[in-house]
Parts: sequence; C-alpha cells; structure tokens
Amino acid sequence: MFDHQPEISPRSAKVHCFVGEGYFDLRLRIGELIQLQEKLDSGPSAILGRLQSGDWRIGDITETIRLALIGGGLGQKEAFDLVTRNVREGYLIQYQTVALMALYAALAGVEDDPIEGEPQAPATVPEPTEENSSVGVPISSSPEPRTIRPSKSKK
Repeated sequence: MFDHQPEISPRSAKVHCFVGEGYFDLRLRIGELIQLQEKLDSGPSAILGRLQSGDWRIGDITETIRLALIGGGLGQKEAFDLVTRNVREGYLIQYQTVALMALYAALAGVEDDPIEGEPQAPATVPEPTEENSSVGVPISSSPEPRTIRPSKSKK
C-alpha cells in the first residue's frame, strides 16, 4: 500500500504524498502549526520528536496530516473526511511517515529551486571504502567521488 515515496517541493516546505486515495500536497504554514500546537498541547518540535522516536500519539499523526492537507489546499471538510476514511487503525504506522515528512518540511525547510539557466551543482558522495562500506556493497579503489544529481520533483 505504501510503495510511494514522498516528494519534497523546493522553497514552499510542501510535500506531495500518497494519502489513501491519491497524491495530495501537504504543507504546514504558521497558522496550521499554531492550530496543531493548540490541538495537541505540544509544540511542533515535541510532536516531531515523538514521530521520529516512535513515541507518538494518535493525534500526532491524524491532526498533522489533516492540517497539512488544509495547508496544501484541500478544504477543511474534505481533509477531515479523507483522514477519517484512511488514517485509521491498521494503517497508523504507514501514516507516521507522512506526518513526519510534512512536519519536518515545515520546520526545517527545503532547498530553493535552481535558477533557470544556471548549472545545478551536483551533490557528491565518496566511493565506498573498507571503513564505510556496508556488507554486500562492492568496494572501489577509485579516488573519484560519485556524482548524484537531485531528481526533479513530479507534479
């Protein structure tokens, strides 16, 4: 059911995730963060910590997703109904990741879009060595780092 990886939308702190019936934009703006804080009687970083540690409460997941759907542009009733239909017993662990991604994007932000026409600097990852190689990963003797280009988000 959850083979879908969330995509982060640069600059807007918005994530595009699969929620029960399709892909939706989720974004927690200041207003939604304040509502989340008041509803759960916890600050956003405390909620994030619970989601990361696995010590979450039901509302940490349901309210974060509901408010993030509203911040992403879904109406209040539609967001409530979508969460009620899909974020329920038997599926909470899967939705923990969705709530975590939405809240993390709101708090940490994301990189800016590249400026049109300017080359994008690739991220580099060093080749695996005996010190940093996982079991089953071939070790290369090449001193050159590998280049990884960020994938473009799909809309």
